[in-house]
Amino acid sequence: MAGPGVGARAVSHRAGATWAPERHRPAAADDAAAPPAPFPIVDLGRLSSPSPDDDGGGGDEAAKLRRALDSWGLFQVTNHGIEASLMDELMSASKEFFRQPLQVKREFSNLNDGEQFRAEGYGNDKVRSKDQILDWSDRIYLKVEPEDERNLALWPKHPSSFRDALHEFTVRCRRVKRDVLRTMARIAGLECWTTTNTSSISSAAGRPCMPDSTTTHRAQGPIS
Repeated sequence: MAGPGVGARAVSHRAGATWAPERHRPAAADDAAAPPAPFPIVDLGRLSSPSPDDDGGGGDEAAKLRRALDSWGLFQVTNHGIEASLMDELMSASKEFFRQPLQVKREFSNLNDGEQFRAEGYGNDKVRSKDQILDWSDRIYLKVEPEDERNLALWPKHPSSFRDALHEFTVRCRRVKRDVLRTMARIAGLECWTTTNTSSISSAAGRPCMPDSTTTHRAQGPIS
């Protein structure tokens, strides 16, 4: 049974695990629309070439980026410079957190005083209606930027590598975001650009929300 303020849902607990019956999980739609184009992949190393006209391929990658923004609105980044060892470390730390007993994980609960829901912390997603599909959810959601707004009381202390790995991963993602936004500004013809420094990391059932060797960015619509 989920905690107060989150809503009642049928769940089971066994050796610290939490899951919901299949009937609470929404089925995939059979009539899903076909994707507008193959999922776009952008090579950040080539995208960050000094000149879009050089032999490094920066111009080609910028064109791919523009097409991605005009079609999907999001894209996958490869050759981003974030070491696989760092991603593996964060993955391992996240899995180790979720292996802990439920009572330990609830020390970082997303419920204030056991009742008032907040986005940050460990727990289930908020149930807003009695008719809402109670999809299985076991996740921890943390705000990582700006650094002075981090709620470290919700950052797990075990395993000991969790905080350092998450911080370093955030720093590397910040660089990726900077390089991508710089190119987006260039292809949009902007002489200057600014960005809000706000990011969050969500890990669900022991898996940080990041692909094995890539990172994904979402845009707010096409660039004209």
